[in-house]
Amino acid sequence: MNKIKLIHKAREILQEHLTDSSDIHLNHHVGIRAIGLARIDWTVAANEIRSLFAGQWKNGMLPNIIFGKKSEVDSPLVKDFWKVENHEFSPDTVFTSGVTQAPIFGFVLLKMYELAEKKEEALSFLREMYPKIHDFHNYLYTNRNSEEEGLIALIHPYEAGTEGSPLWDSVLDKMTIEIDNVTKELKGEESRQYDYERYLNLISLFQENDFDEAKIEKKCPVRVQDPFFNAILSWSNEAMIEIGRILKEDVTDFVLWNELTVYSMNEKLWDEEQGIYNAYDLVNKRFIPGDTLSGMLPIMTDVPDIDQAENILRNIKDEFFSGTNENPMYLCPTYDVTAENIQLGKKQRGAVSIYQNWLLYQGLKRFEMTTIAQKVKSDSLELAGKYGFCESFNGKRNVASTPSLSDDSTCAAILLDFLLEE
Repeated sequence: MNKIKLIHKAREILQEHLTDSSDIHLNHHVGIRAIGLARIDWTVAANEIRSLFAGQWKNGMLPNIIFGKKSEVDSPLVKDFWKVENHEFSPDTVFTSGVTQAPIFGFVLLKMYELAEKKEEALSFLREMYPKIHDFHNYLYTNRNSEEEGLIALIHPYEAGTEGSPLWDSVLDKMTIEIDNVTKELKGEESRQYDYERYLNLISLFQENDFDEAKIEKKCPVRVQDPFFNAILSWSNEAMIEIGRILKEDVTDFVLWNELTVYSMNEKLWDEEQGIYNAYDLVNKRFIPGDTLSGMLPIMTDVPDIDQAENILRNIKDEFFSGTNENPMYLCPTYDVTAENIQLGKKQRGAVSIYQNWLLYQGLKRFEMTTIAQKVKSDSLELAGKYGFCESFNGKRNVASTPSLSDDSTCAAILLDFLLEE
């Protein structure tokens, strides 16, 4: 599929999304889609973000899912699964989930502003959203930063958006599972089939503790300082500082928050020997070594210096992520392709994720690593051209891909940004 056809297909998928009457808003999908929609109908993109933020809690938390207006949602699955509607901080008019997701909206809004033809409309939208995003970041630094390191602790894999990643395996393995009335602690592949049950057990724990952050912190078996989440936070801090200066707002909070996050990511999470940022398990007080792409994505921010960025680049170009002449790979797999437990068809266990490729591309451009950045971009476009607009692909070259569902609107938005960038 050539460039013109890819652009046409991406626009077609996004236009079809505009006619979708669903009131369910997935946090990251809304944000990434807005970058593509802003090129088609800027006002619609802004309204999608407004609809998502209608689900923001009174304490600033932005949930990972907004299900729709309470007056229109009658599904017991929605009402009974999360059980947050009576929480003191939950919104009055819509049903939501009870966990958050990485704060992408700082850099999403800045991108939208850059794309806007009507700057006055865009400035008005920035003024409207600025305090909402400030409240969201303030929630994170107030409620998920008990170590006072500026590193946000995640209490559920859903919050990273990388559920299924090997990064979570050892953390989830510590959670016992009841099988035939026998409590067991499992490891390895046998353990993975019970991960979804663990996800539900975590949500039950949150419900039992009334989604009270202080209570959950004391009892939750999952509290992870994830470099991917914190890198996204840092990039959004950077963007909010720039937006604040455009609006002539006080940016002191964002500056102080970001300085602490950047410092701690480098002092605590950077692994000089491996050239990667590792996650830290606060419950078991140990680092989680992980040869995953998410540990290299801080390159999209000002977190690494040039030497650290060069170390990350070496990892990307090495056989662990680029493959070998005998086993060539599309860039960039989400996991070390030489690992024994690699699964090239699974999004976070070795497949190529279009969203993470876009983030990686931004980082490589930031550090003027132009050649490899263009390869990430061209590989993403080639995969979509061959196999459809999917969230992820089997990245092994010369092998029929086993992609995720096609005609994905977030993939369309990302590819449109690749194709139309100046």
